Amino acid sequence: MRCRIGRTPGLRQPELEHGAEWHPRPRRLNACVRSPGHEDDGFWLSSSSLFRYTIPMNKKLATELKKMVREDQKAVSRRQKKGVVDLRLLKTNTGRMKEIVADYGWPTISLVGEEGAKNAWLLVQHADKSLSFQKKCLRLMQEQYKKNSKDIAPMHIAFLTDRIYINEKKPQKFGTQFYTNKRGEFTYWPIRDIKNVDRRRAAFGIEPLAEYIEAAKSFRLAPIKKIIR
Repeated sequence: MRCRIGRTPGLRQPELEHGAEWHPRPRRLNACVRSPGHEDDGFWLSSSSLFRYTIPMNKKLATELKKMVREDQKAVSRRQKKGVVDLRLLKTNTGRMKEIVADYGWPTISLVGEEGAKNAWLLVQHADKSLSFQKKCLRLMQEQYKKNSKDIAPMHIAFLTDRIYINEKKPQKFGTQFYTNKRGEFTYWPIRDIKNVDRRRAAFGIEPLAEYIEAAKSFRLAPIKKIIR
């Protein structure tokens, strides 16, 4: 589910159990390009090479990830509007993502497409009950990005990095993770070296922190009323 906050263009805001975060649309700094005349053949051009990938896009896996995220976003909506936390669904999705990563490695853009790669990241982003798995996925994403920067959205690396820091009770690096404080204000968790945060955000394709803060002003999160285990 996509939730608009005010009228800020291009901002989406999925949130689950403990906090919340903004998921802005990528600026396409690292988008792969389909080879001309082969828009549907599952192959991609790489700017760092003169040949096409030989691994076809896994449409079946991409479809499965899409269905999983559809259920995830329904749970997000219930959490935000009704205060219902669905830990059972989180556990199910995390378990399946562990199987997918074990079978395929990290679901890259070349494997499942841009939407599929985004969906895989979002599911791991919400796997807060398995910090070790989040760390494993971040490492896989970073390694793949070094091999082929066109295959991983750098924004996803930044968001997952911050998620892990917050789960470890450490200051975040990019300022992507927000929460509702005791005064009922939706604000960001502590940020290390905050004076340079916009420089770091820009390097990973994320808009300035001030835009996040402005968009967050109208956001409200219902108090937790029910936990499904």
